[in-house]
Amino acid sequence: MTIPNPQSGSLLRDELIELGRSHGLAAMGVCDAEPFVETRLVLEQRRAQGLNADMAFTYRNPARSTDPSRSLPGVKS
Repeated sequence: MTIPNPQSGSLLRDELIELGRSHGLAAMGVCDAEPFVETRLVLEQRRAQGLNADMAFTYRNPARSTDPSRSLPGVKS
């Protein structure tokens, strides 16, 4: 894999997608790392309604599970 410079983000994206496909992924994509605000609200509503079953990781801390920077500080995509 090519080591990217800041101007070659699309090259890295294309290489990652190809790598994923070569390992059997049916679909893969790259997006920015902004928090999933709407998803967080839905998770909080579902948890309040008792609809979370045993999905502890996602529902225990919706703020963490919907904000990539909480797990990977400095993440950009």
